[in-house]
Amino acid sequence: METTWRRWAYLVLGGALLVPFGVLGSALAAAVPGISTAATVAVLVVTAAVGVPAAGLVPVVRVLEVTSTRELVGGPAAALPPPAADPPWPDRLRATAWFTGHVLGGALVSVASIAVPAGAGALVAEATSGRPGAVRVAAVALAVAAGVVVLHPMTAGLGALVARAAPAVLGPSPAERLAALERRAEHLAERNRLARELHDSVGHVLSIVSVQAGAAERVLDSDPEFARTALAAIAESARAATADLDHVLGLLRDDDAPDGEPRAPTPTLEALDGLLSRLRSTGWSSTVRRL
Repeated sequence: METTWRRWAYLVLGGALLVPFGVLGSALAAAVPGISTAATVAVLVVTAAVGVPAAGLVPVVRVLEVTSTRELVGGPAAALPPPAADPPWPDRLRATAWFTGHVLGGALVSVASIAVPAGAGALVAEATSGRPGAVRVAAVALAVAAGVVVLHPMTAGLGALVARAAPAVLGPSPAERLAALERRAEHLAERNRLARELHDSVGHVLSIVSVQAGAAERVLDSDPEFARTALAAIAESARAATADLDHVLGLLRDDDAPDGEPRAPTPTLEALDGLLSRLRSTGWSSTVRRL
């Protein structure tokens, strides 16, 4: 039941999208002095017939249609991937056809949603005009409820049709699938690069720690001061390795994080002194030239 009414909301939304074109057509008709009713209707029809397909060519319309179809229609349409921001013309034409069908089908459902219950209530009210007030109210309420029940199978049928057709019409084109695969390949390559950097960084630190621990063990009795220096360097190297590990793992986690959430911080030049001190503790000599 919930799915049906969500699809009803999607269809009624299409009917609402027709309103701006009706307002535009009414304004154009009002600008013509003495225009007849038939001519006004013709202007409205022509405005909608030209304006709706033209609006469907705008790239953002396809994005909106895919999003609303995925969220409200569900079913097979729930698996629709996000569309490209600037799709090629064949995809725009498919989006135009879908948008036009959405507007026309939505207008039909919107009119039926008002006319069927209201018409049933009006007919029952007319037929029970000589009845007591309470009887008339109850009869009209039942008629309106019956009208809503009649709308349910129509909405369910149209909604199921939309759910089945959406992947074929709004789904990604071969060009979009190829672009998605290329982005996926770049993403995997970046993750592999980060993994290699993590392996090299941690492996280097472990080698330093191993050498320093061995040296501290050899001179622990003869040169306690050097041993303390080596142990302090081991502790600093371990902290640095842990920080690097957290940074890289944060980057890997952030690849899957929603947009807008904080990313892992990137090391800056403020960490240069700590890096140089760890290198010097292993016997490397280094010089920093500040510009």
